[in-house]
Amino acid sequence: MDVALETGDETTAGALLHDLLTNGDVPPEQMYELVDKVPFGSFTGLDRLRDLASAVDRALSRDALDPGVEANLRFQLARILNDMEEFDGAHTELEKALPHLDRRRASPAVAMMLLGWPRGRTPAARHLTWLDRAAEFSVALDPSDRLRVATGRAAALLLLGEERGWAEAERIPLAARVGRDRRIVTVGHLNCGDAAMKWGRYAESGRSLATARRLAEEYEQVRIRDLIECTQLHLDWFVGAWGGLTERTVALTSGDDLHRVSRLEPVMVRGLLFMVSGDLRRAAEHLERAIDDARGFGAWDILAEAAATLALVRLREGRLDDALALSGGPCDIIAEKGIWLWGTEVVPARTRALLAAEAVTEARDLVDAFTQGLRGRGAPAPNAAVLDCRGLLAEAAGEYAAAAGLFARAAAAWAALPRPYNAALSLERQATCLIRASAVPDGVELLTGVLDTLASLPASIDVDRVAHTLRLHGRAVPRSWRGGRKGYGSDLSPRELEVVALVAEGRTNREIAEALHRSHHTVASQMKSAMRKLGVSSRAALSAKVTATGIVSEPGATPGT
Repeated sequence: MDVALETGDETTAGALLHDLLTNGDVPPEQMYELVDKVPFGSFTGLDRLRDLASAVDRALSRDALDPGVEANLRFQLARILNDMEEFDGAHTELEKALPHLDRRRASPAVAMMLLGWPRGRTPAARHLTWLDRAAEFSVALDPSDRLRVATGRAAALLLLGEERGWAEAERIPLAARVGRDRRIVTVGHLNCGDAAMKWGRYAESGRSLATARRLAEEYEQVRIRDLIECTQLHLDWFVGAWGGLTERTVALTSGDDLHRVSRLEPVMVRGLLFMVSGDLRRAAEHLERAIDDARGFGAWDILAEAAATLALVRLREGRLDDALALSGGPCDIIAEKGIWLWGTEVVPARTRALLAAEAVTEARDLVDAFTQGLRGRGAPAPNAAVLDCRGLLAEAAGEYAAAAGLFARAAAAWAALPRPYNAALSLERQATCLIRASAVPDGVELLTGVLDTLASLPASIDVDRVAHTLRLHGRAVPRSWRGGRKGYGSDLSPRELEVVALVAEGRTNREIAEALHRSHHTVASQMKSAMRKLGVSSRAALSAKVTATGIVSEPGATPGT
């Protein structure tokens, strides 16, 4: 068993330890050490973890246990429950164990680190206190135990919205030095990738998840690899990489290997995909499932996002009371915990619902609290959401020119992440406000670019709405746009082809706008859409690719000039 652990054969070691702990008559005094060696990442499904929890429970039921032995067993039971994602039970066991844990061991620092994770309704300040105490206790530990505390602490700090977590995350090694560090390092990169996604730092999130995936494959950590895939598909939703997303969500939600809380992200993303396709009934079914499971596990960050999306569905259906009820609870929890990083989706949804209910003062107070809660934090996604919220308030006040400017800033902030769907929706609101401010040609021109972006994702329900608005203002839009999925998909639209042809000639956005009689906003949107479809990130790369692939046959032969 020890040889298997040292050589990295976690599957064999896990099987041997599981057999010994569940079938052998292991004295409580020895059980702590054996459970501490279990490589939980080698288990698929929950059956083996449940077996281990039952074995520790049986040991705890013995009479006259020494307080230190009982504390050690409760600590190990908490570790198992935490891995099963039964967080409330884990926290209960940790709080019982902590007073009697041996301060010369790693267990007190690990217990404090786990209590610092932002689950349940504990305020952020209390989580931070546990995390700082964990850091103090870990100073005298051996390197592996220090790493264990440090990696968990880094991710917890980031999930709490603490800037200092980034410095901690940078110290996580790119590979394990010894066998026992393998799971620690892999999970550390996964958790930091998840936290970076919540901040809106998508490039960093992608790098962390790629490192975690490489390590999980190298170390044959099947269950962790599935958790990485859950977070990756959530990231892909945000950055607009929607191709094949439905199939991936189905694969992750159809099996029994993942626990319900781990399936929250794929279930929620499935609901999001149903929503943008216009299937609001099935969207609601998946989002309600995600909300119920998230509430049961105290996963308030996921609950906030799912509730926000379902609130928007209800607003589309004209069910204002339901939208208010759905968005109110998560906002209360975010305010109670003081973790405004989690408000990116739900605060704008709540603001829209409150404004629809003419509760303007309450909406303004919420946006002010959101803004204040993010002050001093370089969190691109929540800060972009603040601009959208400010735009909604200005729009509701009839200040259409100011609202258009705020939505333009929001769209630019979303696009920089990149988060194309949100950028397109902000541009749509900007265009609507321009039209209301009597700048109808500019608004209509901007909406044309929005239509291209939404169709390329595709977001059928939004394409239908934007196309309808364009027709109302005299712009001819073929009926084939209806539903969005009859758009151009991953191919360039004719209007995008016109833009990239001029990019290949070396023209600036302003020159292209003048040549094609479009606004520079529309040109920028169409160029970004073309870059995304072709998988390039610069104008030079775009020009080279369209020329090399024959998309543009020869520079200079461009339509519209």
